Amino acid sequence: KAEIFEINMSKGTKSTSSQWSGTFGKGQFCKGEGFVVDIDVTEIIIHSMFISTNTAASQVDSLPSRFVCVVGKILKAHKRMYKDSYEIDYSGSKVKIDPVNVDQIFKSIGGSSNQWIPKGVADAHLDNLHPKNKGVVEFFIDYSLPKAKDLAPGNQLRLFTLGDSIFVEKFSILNGKTNLFGGNSGGEQGAQLSSGWSSQVAQFAEDDKTKDERQGVDEDEWD
Repeated sequence: KAEIFEINMSKGTKSTSSQWSGTFGKGQFCKGEGFVVDIDVTEIIIHSMFISTNTAASQVDSLPSRFVCVVGKILKAHKRMYKDSYEIDYSGSKVKIDPVNVDQIFKSIGGSSNQWIPKGVADAHLDNLHPKNKGVVEFFIDYSLPKAKDLAPGNQLRLFTLGDSIFVEKFSILNGKTNLFGGNSGGEQGAQLSSGWSSQVAQFAEDDKTKDERQGVDEDEWD
């Protein structure tokens, strides 16, 4: 399981990859009920798995081979809960939710390996993550999921994990607002550009208003 570490500087986003031999499936890594995790994203990493002899039972059981990895700090989290095989609506006023912290999640997903990411999946990421870097976590989102490619630092996400694992079944963007230059409000550069553009628009509007007010007035009265 040799790992390759690369950085794609052209886009300012890290790209990493690992070679994996053997089973790479949900049955191996995603046991348990799972977590609902709200995370404040500080970094995005694109990670690819080059898998040989994948002996997962079926395509349904297989995990993806390319991920958008979101790195950041947990805002709040709790276990996923089900009733009659259906996930409950957590927004209900009568729902009792017991919060969990980063150490409790780590204990569930790290187990005896004592590391945030399973051994061999993305070892180069581990030095930046809990428990070595206290409180910093990482979750792996299927690259093919809608809007996954548009995620950016500054996003606040709600993640629904596949079992007690780092792998994400689905997610929602809690603070996503599109600005004039595309992307979302979490992108600092885009927000700054959008703000600057808005200021110019406002200035042009003010100039037009002044021009309109001057129409019909003699030139010697402008001053």
